[in-house]
Amino acid sequence: MLEYRIIALDLDGTLLTSNRTITPNSLQLLLALQKQGCKVVISTGRPVFGASRIADQLHLGDYGGYVMAYNGGVVMNWQTKEVVYANYLEPEAIATAYHYATQAGFAIICYHDQYLVSESELNPLMEQSLKRNGLTFRKVDSFLEEVTYPISKCMIIGDPTPLAELERRILATHPADFTVYRSESFFLEVVSPGINKGQGLSVVLDHLSLTPDQLIAFGDCYNDIPMLRLAGLGVAMGNADQEVKDAADLVAPTNDEEGVAKILKMQFNVKNI
Repeated sequence: MLEYRIIALDLDGTLLTSNRTITPNSLQLLLALQKQGCKVVISTGRPVFGASRIADQLHLGDYGGYVMAYNGGVVMNWQTKEVVYANYLEPEAIATAYHYATQAGFAIICYHDQYLVSESELNPLMEQSLKRNGLTFRKVDSFLEEVTYPISKCMIIGDPTPLAELERRILATHPADFTVYRSESFFLEVVSPGINKGQGLSVVLDHLSLTPDQLIAFGDCYNDIPMLRLAGLGVAMGNADQEVKDAADLVAPTNDEEGVAKILKMQFNVKNI
């Protein structure tokens, strides 16, 4: 009997190497563990579209895995494609975040289907997100007039130092209709209050009638801290910031050293992969 029944994996900087791929060894191991009955959950800030290629590569549809996108804003059963949980930003929250961003001189973006949407000109940080998620850029005249469809998050993007100052300013004013945190130093996530990877994984655990003690979670960045603290075993990558490592139970080798695979082999006593 396996102690851990569910494996939650952040993608960028965690399961994926620096060139955004899964190593053959890691893929083979995750497929083998799913065949033994483990459920794999992709736990990412990416949109569903941006996680879909990895979900299919991991055969989550064959083994009843889940995609938890937008840092917990949407949870999807990848086998049935049923959205088992969704939380969307209120229009007032989008407007407030927009004004914070534009007044500070930052671009604000959101994802819609296969598009990255912004009223700002395409810049290198947006290009990075486009490439990472396989998206197409859609420039609009007015962000607020465009975003009338439901979105689980938007992102304020820019240089890390002034962006961190904006984050502190927003947190100090305590807006009631949204919360912010960084997924990377230059990405400031805007989501509904209470939305985070720990909360999203609690939805998955309830859906599967499992407990946090049966969860092993891997992450490398600030937005991973809630799920690392929730999990029976929270694992920070060797390339993670110190604050993330401090929140974890264990520190793995880096993402480029197959840290996820090495810890899973140890925890599940796998010898032959």
